[in-house]
Amino acid sequence: MYRLFVGVVALLGFVLPVHAQTAALSTPPAMISNLSQDELNAFGVRLANEAYAIMAHIGNPKGQAGGEPNQPSKNAVKNAKALFDDAALIQNARLNYGLTKATFRPTYIDHTFVTDMHVNRGADDVLVLAFNAREPNRVDLGNAALMSGDAKPRLVVLRWNGQKKRWLVMSSADFDTPKQAVCTAKPPHPEKKSRFKAADVALAKKLFEEMQDASFAGTEKSVQAKGFTYVMADGQRKVQDGPVRNRLQHRQTAMNVEAIRSGDLLVFRLDVVSAIAVDGNPHHKVEKPRLLTMIRGADGKWRMLAIGIFHLPATLAAGTPCVQPTAN
Repeated sequence: MYRLFVGVVALLGFVLPVHAQTAALSTPPAMISNLSQDELNAFGVRLANEAYAIMAHIGNPKGQAGGEPNQPSKNAVKNAKALFDDAALIQNARLNYGLTKATFRPTYIDHTFVTDMHVNRGADDVLVLAFNAREPNRVDLGNAALMSGDAKPRLVVLRWNGQKKRWLVMSSADFDTPKQAVCTAKPPHPEKKSRFKAADVALAKKLFEEMQDASFAGTEKSVQAKGFTYVMADGQRKVQDGPVRNRLQHRQTAMNVEAIRSGDLLVFRLDVVSAIAVDGNPHHKVEKPRLLTMIRGADGKWRMLAIGIFHLPATLAAGTPCVQPTAN
């Protein structure tokens, strides 16, 4: 029944009534257990659109920076934060530290256009969403800047919360970047840094070293979970099982490690000087963040579920499609 409902909505382009605007976010895991990959991807688009629609209620009362004027909702920020789990970790391209549910500030958003969605299931109650999002008039409240307006990658891990009966964000890698400051706007104080448990940080550091050991030993697959996904700053990504394309060139030193563990999920972020090669092509050697989500299996072993890599490759990797030149 749910599959038929999704298909009818997509085919006819219905606008859901207000009471159904969180229909996807409130759909329990059992209801999507038999979806095909295409149907699961369509479900992911609905999840993203519902979340961005909630964030859009934050409003842009004067239409700053070309945005559409709209009246902010009284509970908009509260409702936006309610999309995140208490143990969520958010990494933005402009920061060398992570934001938690308590410290992040939502952005002004008019419209969001979601494309190239791929959804993996890390577990019955865990989804990994890799997609592109274009937000033409997005304004970052953290530094009073107009964002790129281009389609930029996103990597989001959701977990079903049985108590709240909703999919909640556990980790979010946001690759969007500012393109200019908003005139006359005074940026607020930067987002505060959060404090993290020493035990969680220690576990993250240990697992990061184990991941490097596996890379040098050629046993990367042993530390990759079902649904393993990675996304890079230029949009290259791995969403399906296949040959190992990412190779460490030398051991990396993890800097500014932050981590939150919640049950069988561990989310951590760190800064590293890039030392990987994709299809033999090295990345620029510059210090950039990574956001990693690990999942613990029934055997008690932690494995990589999702990695957001905020580096730009020095050259295009093999297999990147070419584009035909335009006629003069």
